Amino acid sequence: MEPDFYLGNRRWLASYFEKEWFDHVLAQNALPSSLFEFAPFDPSLLYCDSHQKVADFLCHTLTDVEVAPQRLFEIGSSLGRGFYEIFQRIPSLRSATLVEPSQMLSSTFESLFRSRDTCSYPVLWGNKEMVDVAFDSSHLQEAVRALSISLINSPDEGLREDLGFFDLVTCFNVIDNCEAPLALVERLKRHTAPGGILALSCTYQWSKKYLGTTTERREKLLEPATETPATDINELFCDGWTHLNEGNIEFKFRKSERHWVQFLSHVSVFRRS
Repeated sequence: MEPDFYLGNRRWLASYFEKEWFDHVLAQNALPSSLFEFAPFDPSLLYCDSHQKVADFLCHTLTDVEVAPQRLFEIGSSLGRGFYEIFQRIPSLRSATLVEPSQMLSSTFESLFRSRDTCSYPVLWGNKEMVDVAFDSSHLQEAVRALSISLINSPDEGLREDLGFFDLVTCFNVIDNCEAPLALVERLKRHTAPGGILALSCTYQWSKKYLGTTTERREKLLEPATETPATDINELFCDGWTHLNEGNIEFKFRKSERHWVQFLSHVSVFRRS
């Protein structure tokens, strides 16, 4: 298999699996005895509850929306915790079209939501190693059984334009880590149905490995007159969009047993006229 363009190696997959599903792993009480190389700490810390908090925030925002959404479109679905939590709170959803460009994340999503077998998934161990944990994800599959799920393993620029319109469009913590963030936002807007909801979040990392120098950044951002990326995602929306709500939600993951990364993710929700 070719190297994953986004994750780079399996240790990053371990970080993602921990932050998204380790609370469910703990609930099954199937941990190996050698989970930690160093002095053990509370393993519940490996899970990041940001997806639950974002889903709660979104559900609260949609309380006064007259028409309950039925079609979900998400770019950057990762290992599926985001759409899973949203569906638990918005049962009116009937279908989910999920886009995940990372081959490693996409194939692990398939394992979590479509495999009938108990599978093993990596978690970090020490500073450089990993250990596998067994996880039966059948309860996840049962929880979303009523939802028609389509997973697309493709960069957003490779998507067909005829995917149609969606009542609810989400993209969390992706735009500052992609090659053409403004083009991605425009795509999200195009696929939002009239009267539909677009929820976007950003940690404002604007990864240099994608954006490069100022000259390269101008071209990739598709906005030649602007030398720096947006510092407020609300600036990316103007006429035709109503701002419904915004907030900041903690987002964290660990890179090794001694190294954790933590951000505040800016979440903003809009309705298309």
